[in-house]
Amino acid sequence: MTVSLSVGSMLIIHNVWMSETSLRRSAVSQYFYVKLDFDAVTPLAVAVDIVSDFQDLVSIGADRTAAFEDIFLHHPGFVAEGPDSVKSSSQPAKFWGNWIVQAEVGKKPVVDHDMAFTFQQLGIDGVARWMVTAERYRSELGRVMNTLYRAGLFVQDKFLSRVAALESMHMTWSGKTGRNSLHGRLTPLAKQLGGDVFEKLVPRNKRSSWVQKVVDERHDIAHHLKGSSHGNAERFFLSETVYWLFVICMLREADAPDACFEHLARNPRFVWRAEQIATIM
Repeated sequence: MTVSLSVGSMLIIHNVWMSETSLRRSAVSQYFYVKLDFDAVTPLAVAVDIVSDFQDLVSIGADRTAAFEDIFLHHPGFVAEGPDSVKSSSQPAKFWGNWIVQAEVGKKPVVDHDMAFTFQQLGIDGVARWMVTAERYRSELGRVMNTLYRAGLFVQDKFLSRVAALESMHMTWSGKTGRNSLHGRLTPLAKQLGGDVFEKLVPRNKRSSWVQKVVDERHDIAHHLKGSSHGNAERFFLSETVYWLFVICMLREADAPDACFEHLARNPRFVWRAEQIATIM
């Protein structure tokens, strides 16, 4: 399946094969990879950004970290000359870097029920729209996903990064880059982009209270106020609602199908967060 990009194309490949491990036993194996083809010489940073955008989509959809095992670089001029009867073949250069996204070891295999949404629900056209949306909000997306990928972050650090990403997203989405209040930025995102899906997490009649709690918490953390009325548990759940609002807004901007939002609303982690938020609102 191929997705058109502004600088080339992205091919998504899923291979499945069966191998015999003994006379009475066979094994089914699979692997996924993404291939980027560029129309012209392209900076490595651009390629990494595009790969990261796709990785973020898979991580959000699977509701767990999706880590690449290898990255290979190919160049048209770097080929191995074979015998006359064998065509020359492109030789890859393996990419080594400090990639912070690591696989989550020991987790059970991914099942549809636990995912935020599936590829079947999003579709290849949805992936294409996501790539366009991710390019527009790349800074905000990277900041939010860093709170999932990087281990050891304090709850307040995650909270501040996620709120800042929403605030920046509103500037791009609305075109209002002036000194709007945080309250004035969160409210339309929750109401217009979050809509009925976000209301399953934070009911409409609690929206104003939720926005005020987020604003107050951001103020307390940013100014190191010791008299914060929110404990770590409440701060954690507020942070989670900010994350889910960002995800919903990104999917709205990417014009994701209704099936994605319906599945998201049934996600066990989403449902459990809603139950916990109800106790602090």
